[in-house]
Amino acid sequence: MTNILKSQTVKIALGIIIGVGVLALIIYAVQASPASAEEITQNEAKTIALKEAGVNEDEVLSLSIVEGNVNGKKTYDVVFTTEENNYSYDIAKNNGEVVGASFTQAGNNSMIEENITQGENTAPSTDNVAGNGEVSEAKAKEIALNDAGIKDPDYIWAKKDRDDGKVVFDVEFVKDGVEYDYEIEVESGKILSKDYDAEHYSGSGSSTSKALSLEEAKALALKRVSGAGNDHIRIHEDYDDGRTVFEGEIHYNGMEYEFEIDAASGNIIEWKAEVWD
Repeated sequence: MTNILKSQTVKIALGIIIGVGVLALIIYAVQASPASAEEITQNEAKTIALKEAGVNEDEVLSLSIVEGNVNGKKTYDVVFTTEENNYSYDIAKNNGEVVGASFTQAGNNSMIEENITQGENTAPSTDNVAGNGEVSEAKAKEIALNDAGIKDPDYIWAKKDRDDGKVVFDVEFVKDGVEYDYEIEVESGKILSKDYDAEHYSGSGSSTSKALSLEEAKALALKRVSGAGNDHIRIHEDYDDGRTVFEGEIHYNGMEYEFEIDAASGNIIEWKAEVWD
C-alpha cells in the first residue's frame, strides 16, 4: 500500500513539474511573439509608401522592396518609379512608420529652362504646384533661384526630404564656382534655410591688406537683411586660409544669419541662413 501511495505521489509531482514547464513555455511564447506579430508585411509597406507619395499602383513602372535598417530600426526600403518621378521610402517594420523618404524628378535639367523663362516677376505656373496644393520640385527650384538672383545655374538638383517633422525640398545649385544650398518647405514654399559657399574662391590669396573697415563690413552684412540694425549683429575680425576676414552673425525676425566677408575685396565669401529657435 505504501508503495502504491509513493508511486501516485511521484506521478503527481511529475505532472506538476511538466505542467509548470508547459505553462512557462506558453508564457515565453506569448511574450516573445508580439514583436514579430506586429510587424507589417512587404505588401503593407508598399501600400504605405504609395499612399505617402500620392501615387496609384497602376502608375508604377517599377518597384522593389528590400529589408534594411535605419537608426537601429528594421525597415522595408520601398523604391519605385513613375513616368515623372523616382521615390524611395524607408518604412519601419514594427509599426509602418515612414522613417526616411527621398524624391527626385526624372530629367531634372528639363526644369532649368522653365525656371529661367518665367522670371522673378512672372505669375507662377500651375505646373509648379502639385495636385494637393503643395509646392512642386520645379517651384522649389524657382523659389531658390529667384532668392539667390540666379537665372542660369551651371547645375541644379533637388530632392524631397524630411527635416524636424516637415516635408522639404533640398535644392542645390552651382553658379561660377559658388555652391548654393536651400531648404524649401513643401507645404508653404517658405525658405527654411539657405547658404552659399565660394568653395573655389581664390580671393586675395595670402594678402592680409584690408580695403574694408569693420564698420563697412557690418553695413554690408546688414544690407542683406532688410530691417536688421546694429542691435541685431555681432561681428569680429579674424584670419582664415591666409587672408583677413570679418566673421559674424545676425539674429533678426526669427532667422539666424552667419557670414564671412573678405576684408581685402569686400566679397561675401560665405553666407548661411536658417530658422532661429
